Amino acid sequence: MFYKNADKIIGNSQKLSEDLEKVCGKKVETIYPPSIIKVKNRKYNIRKKTIISTITRLTFEKNILTLIKAVQFTKSDSIKLNIIGSGNKKIELAKYINENKLDKKIKLLGQKKNINKFLNKTDLYINSSYFEGFPNSVVEAINSNIPVIASQSNGGIYDIIKYGKRDALFNPEDPYNLAEKIDYFHNNKLKFIKMSKKNKSNSKKFTLKNSIIKYENFFINAFK
Repeated sequence: MFYKNADKIIGNSQKLSEDLEKVCGKKVETIYPPSIIKVKNRKYNIRKKTIISTITRLTFEKNILTLIKAVQFTKSDSIKLNIIGSGNKKIELAKYINENKLDKKIKLLGQKKNINKFLNKTDLYINSSYFEGFPNSVVEAINSNIPVIASQSNGGIYDIIKYGKRDALFNPEDPYNLAEKIDYFHNNKLKFIKMSKKNKSNSKKFTLKNSIIKYENFFINAFK
């Protein structure tokens, strides 16, 4: 009801805007959220081991148990996972890690203030959500030249990951599908780095400066 009576409508991703247009029968303009301040120049070093990070709330929609199972099913002992964040699923996830003797492979680190400290030691970033509006953490990872594997979560992920979707996107219902992609990354890091650099070429769209310009133009033109 409210969308149909709105003068202007903004969506935070192309997919969301398209879906809203179908719901309300009106044109929806896309303006990306300001996920980063500026584009970084960070060097990525290829290492034999693979440290995976995810920064998220430990809640149902973030689907962390699938990520944990995927890492459990990977073939190499050199693959480790750091989970940064807290939420109502923490006890359940800790129990699974403990019961399956994964404490040397997977760490629940809780909430952290200095996220860059962990990103600097990350080889692969994973977003495992069932659904997302616009995953800012994925933009931040790509902006730090960190390759990303993400779930097919419908929203802004398709605006962020333009290249290498076949290797970078997985079925959030299938931990084995994700495990295969992690193993593939572990053995083909150079390929993922090249993909990540291509996806980083979109990063300017997600800066604070670009968002301000888009909103200024939107409001100037909205009331002419």
